[in-house]
Amino acid sequence: MPTLLLDVVVDELLTLIAGFLPAHSVCAARATCQRLLRIASSDQLWRPLALWLPGMGAAYATAAPADPVPWRAILASWTASHVAHAVDAAAERLQADGKRAHSSQRLTQARLRQTLQRAESARTVRERRSGERQRLLAAHAAWREETHQPSWRLPQREAAPPPCARSIADAQRALDEAARHVLVAEASVLRTKQELRALMGDISRIDGQRRQLVMAASQAHNVARRCAAQVPRGLVAEAVGHRGRCWPVTHQGGGSSSSDPRAM
Repeated sequence: MPTLLLDVVVDELLTLIAGFLPAHSVCAARATCQRLLRIASSDQLWRPLALWLPGMGAAYATAAPADPVPWRAILASWTASHVAHAVDAAAERLQADGKRAHSSQRLTQARLRQTLQRAESARTVRERRSGERQRLLAAHAAWREETHQPSWRLPQREAAPPPCARSIADAQRALDEAARHVLVAEASVLRTKQELRALMGDISRIDGQRRQLVMAASQAHNVARRCAAQVPRGLVAEAVGHRGRCWPVTHQGGGSSSSDPRAM
């Protein structure tokens, strides 16, 4: 006694129902049970979808092959080749993005070298300003020591004129300005290094994604070629002749630029 509704439906009705489904739904039904696998593997079920492909209807009418036509292989070949070309286009876009990222990396590296040079120059100026201030402070301390010594400890001599307070204040302002320039230069170096690390991460990510896309495109091209090898040569040649821009795969390796929404 049948236990499922599917058990009471005859194969002809299931084939008729499957004929109204898009290709991806038929493929999903094939993975459910042995009976639907057998029904969904029938080439006659895939015939309307394959004839819908650009140029195939006119090619079938012109070529009129005597042998049974592997419609499922035709549709699989067209779909796999279309996917492969789409993935190739995505890989080419990623390659262009990678080239732009490499160019930005070179420019950022040049900017980092310039920023490091500016930071080193700012540190040199700061050290020079600090040395000038230390000399002024040392001269002022020496003057104070000479002028405050008792007369009985040192011979009487004329003390050197001390550095004025204004000179010391100017030296302090110059040192503060040099220190500020050093901080600005070091902050610029840090930002540039962060930009460079981000660009290197983008380049690594783009290269990884592009390698994956190239591998996926290669696999799709291989599937398309294996399926195309099952299609009669004359039928494919007629399809290419009618709509060469849309038919993706031939025995000679044609190209594709369109898609089938039902097949995808």
